[in-house]
Amino acid sequence: MPSTKNNAVLRALQQQKERNPNEDGVLAFLNHPRHGDIRFCPIGKSFKYLPREERRKRPAQRTTKEVRVPGLTNQLKRVFWPDYSYDEAKKGANQKVPGTGVRSSREGLNRGKMVHRQLRDYFNLDETKFHIKHPVLHPFTTNAMVSLTEYGLIPLRAELPIYGSGVATAIDAICLDKETSGLVLIEWKTGFDNYLLKGNAAMKGPLGGRYSNCPLHQAFFQLAIEKHIVETHYGARIHASHVIQLTQDGVTPRILPEELDQQSGLLYEHMVSSKQVKR
Repeated sequence: MPSTKNNAVLRALQQQKERNPNEDGVLAFLNHPRHGDIRFCPIGKSFKYLPREERRKRPAQRTTKEVRVPGLTNQLKRVFWPDYSYDEAKKGANQKVPGTGVRSSREGLNRGKMVHRQLRDYFNLDETKFHIKHPVLHPFTTNAMVSLTEYGLIPLRAELPIYGSGVATAIDAICLDKETSGLVLIEWKTGFDNYLLKGNAAMKGPLGGRYSNCPLHQAFFQLAIEKHIVETHYGARIHASHVIQLTQDGVTPRILPEELDQQSGLLYEHMVSSKQVKR
C-alpha cells in the first residue's frame, strides 16, 4: 500500500486522473498487483516469483510453484561489465580513506547500507513511525531528504519490486515531480568518492564502446533498463531518471544521458536475449 504520508499526493493524482483519463499511469503503477508477485531472496541476490493469489494459499494448496528469478544487477554485470572489479577501490581496506569519512571499505559498505535503510523507510513509512524507528539520522540521509525537497520531488515509494521477461529488481526510489506530476526514478550511490568515474574497460554490448564500465555508468545502465521495464510491463511513463551520489561533500545528482534514455529498449533486449543470461 502507498505510504501514509503520501495519501494527500495520491488523492491529488486520483483527482488528476479523473480530469485526464490519459495521465501517465502513476496510480496504476504504484498499485499494480504484479508488485506482490515478486519478493527478494538474499541468497544469490535474486528474486522469487509467485502470483499473489497463489502466495496467499497454503503451500499444499498451490497449483503453481514459486520460481527463482535472476536479479537485474547480476544480469547486468554478466552481460555489460563482466570485467569490472572493485578490487582497486578496496585496496587499503584497513586504512583511513582521506576525505571519505570512513576508515575502511567495510565501514563504507556498512554506512551505505544504513543510509539506504533510512531512505527506504523515509519513503515507505509515515512520519511518526519513521522517526520512532530512526531517532538519529546519518547526515547523508538528512542531506538526501533536504535535496529532494529542493529538487521539487515528492517521495512515493522505495525498493519497489518490478519484474519483466525473466529478470527482477527493486527500484531504489520513486518520486513524483511537483511541476510535471511525472514519475522520477532514483538510484542512490553512497560514497564512491574516489572511483565513481573509474572504470577498467568499456561496456560490452550495443552502445558499450561509448561508455566505460565505471560505477556511474553501471547505475545509468540499470536505470535505463528499469525505465524500460516500468514503461513496457507496467504501462507508466517515466519523466526522468537520476543517479544521486551522497558524499562528505554533499549531494550530486546526475541525470540519465539522453542516448541511454532513448535506447533503453535496445539495452533491455540485448540483455534478455544474451546467451550469458541465466533464466
